[in-house]
Amino acid sequence: MEKRLAVVAGILILLAPLAVLGLPRIDKALFPANQAPGPITIFGVGLVFTALTVIILINYTREKNMGKAFLFAAISYNILLVITRFISSPLSLYEANKFKTFDCTIWDSPILIGIIAIYVFMLYFAVFLLFYLFSRNIVSAKIGPQDIKPLFSLKIPAFIGIALLAMLILGGGSMVLILVFFPLLDYLRIIFSTLMGAAIALALLGAVLFLKAAFKEAAEQAIAIRDAGVLAGFFWLGAGLLVLYSSMWLVYILTVIAIWPLKTVCPK
Repeated sequence: MEKRLAVVAGILILLAPLAVLGLPRIDKALFPANQAPGPITIFGVGLVFTALTVIILINYTREKNMGKAFLFAAISYNILLVITRFISSPLSLYEANKFKTFDCTIWDSPILIGIIAIYVFMLYFAVFLLFYLFSRNIVSAKIGPQDIKPLFSLKIPAFIGIALLAMLILGGGSMVLILVFFPLLDYLRIIFSTLMGAAIALALLGAVLFLKAAFKEAAEQAIAIRDAGVLAGFFWLGAGLLVLYSSMWLVYILTVIAIWPLKTVCPK
């Protein structure tokens, strides 16, 4: 059964890029008059990533002998992320565009949209990392710090921090922050400006609560079998899923915008 799940997961991983590239084109071919992505695009892509997530987590839970509570929390957390990334956010984007024309500087630039994808990934990853570090401290206190191996060297985060500080000092502080983070701020302002934005906020709150529960279950399992690798394994699995979601979201949103162009205006 586990090998079968792994095979199905592998097939879905291969189908994921085909879904984000192909379903919007099928949607447009069937409903050429639509000015925005329809159910075939929005819910089709969402279902593909939901199925992929569920199968991967079932396989991981069985491999690591985790409990049903962990599986439920981990699946719920990831499904809420899938909903916000591939369903709610695109719907909110096009809903907002009905009433407001977007800045072409950002929304006609694949590079800046790519930067938005990176920023959003960093926000999700930061929350995920904080929960991991908190859970790791609990496990360390129970089974001893000698059994906890660092995930990565602190040299890279330190270098990034120093680089950002240098940018602020040399570039005039707040102005640099505004320029660097303007694409992200514009994206967040847009998706939270509609009624769908309230649903996104509630989904993100639920995701945080389920993530907390999943790490709690993983930490308890690590303590019970005195193996911190269980916790680290869940961290790397979750981080990998975040990378998958973010990279596929970028391909997805660029495909959708190419097929159903947003209303944009270039500032004079």
